[in-house]
Amino acid sequence: TPIASKNMMCDIVVAQRTRKKPNCTAAATSRLEGFKKLILLHVVISCLLLRPYNIQGTEIKFNEQNYTSTLLQGNITVQSHNARKEKPNVILIIIDDLGIKDLGCYGSNFHDTPEIDQLASEGVRFLNAYAAHPRCVGARVGIFSGTSPERFGSSLPKSKNSLYHYGFPKAAKCYRDSFKPTSQFPRRNFTSLGEAFQKEGYRTGYIGKWHLGNRERKIGYPGAHGFSVSIGASYEGQPDTYYYPFTTGERIRPPNLTGASKGDYLTDHLTKETISLISRFQRDPFFIVLSHYAVHVPLEAKASLLKKYTAKREKLGRPVDQGIFDSGEFYRTSQDNADYAAMVKSVDISVGLIRQKLQKIGLKRNTIIVFTSDNGGMSSTSQNQNKIDIKKRATSNKPYRHGKRWLYEGGLRVPLIVYDPRRNNKMNVVSKYPTVGTDIYPTLLDLAGLNMRPNDHIDGISIVPGMNQLRERRFISRPFFWFFSDDYIEPYGAVIAKNWKLIEYNNNNKRYYELYNLAKDPFEKENLNQRHIQIKKMLYSKLMTWKRTWVNDDNFTNKCLY
Repeated sequence: TPIASKNMMCDIVVAQRTRKKPNCTAAATSRLEGFKKLILLHVVISCLLLRPYNIQGTEIKFNEQNYTSTLLQGNITVQSHNARKEKPNVILIIIDDLGIKDLGCYGSNFHDTPEIDQLASEGVRFLNAYAAHPRCVGARVGIFSGTSPERFGSSLPKSKNSLYHYGFPKAAKCYRDSFKPTSQFPRRNFTSLGEAFQKEGYRTGYIGKWHLGNRERKIGYPGAHGFSVSIGASYEGQPDTYYYPFTTGERIRPPNLTGASKGDYLTDHLTKETISLISRFQRDPFFIVLSHYAVHVPLEAKASLLKKYTAKREKLGRPVDQGIFDSGEFYRTSQDNADYAAMVKSVDISVGLIRQKLQKIGLKRNTIIVFTSDNGGMSSTSQNQNKIDIKKRATSNKPYRHGKRWLYEGGLRVPLIVYDPRRNNKMNVVSKYPTVGTDIYPTLLDLAGLNMRPNDHIDGISIVPGMNQLRERRFISRPFFWFFSDDYIEPYGAVIAKNWKLIEYNNNNKRYYELYNLAKDPFEKENLNQRHIQIKKMLYSKLMTWKRTWVNDDNFTNKCLY
């Protein structure tokens, strides 16, 4: 090959330097030696362009890495280099519906999460991380696209609370035509998170919940979005059961699971699949997503762990299954669901086993781990339920209001832990820096030292500065936006700009607002809507400007923007 020929030429030319010079005049010898030096210089430079080099005692920086070679017996020896060491491995762990108060390191006294707590103590724990959307699909679109899910139709209401009733009568066609029927991703030409890593030479794998396909048409999988290996991923949002065969017939069984048998627990099996994939990929840089179905319903725990937390619940010495009525729904205010606690424990064990595997094969010091949830914890009932159903709710996000499906802080705040072993000075760091789910895409690229893709992750930025010099900054000028509608809550949107948060409701075409100062009132107890009119108007203007972009309608004139 041309590369082999170049390397052979390097040895030949260098070897020529040791041969006996011909009997020539001094001038001729000088010219010959000069000519030979030029050839030598040319070939050595060519070799350097082909392989990392170092001549003994002199370090040459190449592609941001240092290499060492030796000069022996007149020959340059080119050391072989393992390409996987050039780039860190990256593992993204997403837990479904895990609340902001569900981990020990975030304040839980009922759940036991020593492995995740240890991860946080060795990395950076973000206190003000927000989901891109208060429900699964939209939140995941934000993570894997770096773009607000509202732009793609993933918040398109499928109930009577349509965009028409929310003030966008001409937006439906533009909105409908802007995203692919096979998934929740857009028609426009863009690169998703998996594809971005794949294009940079990473081996990519996705394990667990995907939920971004088209359930009606039963299509849309991670393989179409940059993941060469897909295990347990489909358009389904939850399993029928967490025990083998993981289905009762209502939903399809998670596909491509190997070796699962009677008695297997889904969280444990997905962990085994992840460990196996790490072994397969270990010689190359890899990007693996482990997206547990847990701790989403059904609330179904391993019997051995359930026994432990049932006993713990009985010893609390306080009332359990507590809740309050707020904004038309009850939500859970006590964290004491034994089934849920046991499911959280299974997730914690999973994280520990993965880290043990990395340690065992020598990859712990070169593997970045990012741990998060897709949206807030499931604590709220729905309008056709009552206080009795509090017992069925998974968790409490108290002191934050409500949970999943709501745009209050309890529905939007999520845990976020970034572990990068190459940053030894970033251990047990607590960051106040605000971030949102769309930031995960560019942050992972930045941590891995890869090229940013601002034309793809258009609503996300790297939060690496929030791990360092900006970690004490609680409020920033960049606004965060959300919109949501389902069968139980009227359509509503929200915006956070610096320390102010505006929530806009639309009930039968009558809008009303809630305004909170998060610096003084992070738990949203005092509505300042009538006391700060100018601030409300300013936030409302920002929210309306944003909505004109994501409905794909130029000023509501039925002229599609893209």
